[in-house]
Amino acid sequence: MSIHATSGRWRLGLGLALLTAFLWGILPLALAIILQGLDVYTVTWYRFFIAFVLLGGYLTIRKQLPNPETIRLIPWGLLGIAAIFLAGNYILFLQGLALTSPTNAEVLIQTSPVLMGLGALVIFKEHYTRLQWLGLGVLTLGFSLFFNEQLKVLVSASNQYLWGSFLLGVGAICWAIYALAQKQLLQSLSSSQVMAFIYGSCTI
Repeated sequence: MSIHATSGRWRLGLGLALLTAFLWGILPLALAIILQGLDVYTVTWYRFFIAFVLLGGYLTIRKQLPNPETIRLIPWGLLGIAAIFLAGNYILFLQGLALTSPTNAEVLIQTSPVLMGLGALVIFKEHYTRLQWLGLGVLTLGFSLFFNEQLKVLVSASNQYLWGSFLLGVGAICWAIYALAQKQLLQSLSSSQVMAFIYGSCTI
């Protein structure tokens, strides 16, 4: 299997990444409110189901559903890995959020794209420019300052808070693995098609 190569459309990628970060910032606040009335697994199922219906409908209307020939070429094992780890991320993030706080959950989950980026260096043989390494250094410094403060909280925190923070960390690792698998899947399917398969699998 050939390894995914970058498209060179870094401006579009940067814009989408910034939009994603903004939406991630809002997500914990909304989920914290929803968790007051629903359990973690019900919320997760609804998220996947609604996303699957909306995206599946969009692909149907646009006539962008994969044809039988494309489906035969899909690396189903890799697709299964992506689905399992995304489901794990969703569930662990909600569990961690329920046991800690939106602020804690949001910062800890931000380690996931960093882990994905480091994983891409190894798996896809990508290379960082000096500016990107500088950015990673600044980000790492920011995380260090946050975790330094968090250590003071964790010392006096309850076992529930500690367990929630651990679940968030594992959830971040799950997301990084999913993202790396999803990136490789882009060789077989479009991004929307990959997500439709994953949302449908996770709904089931």
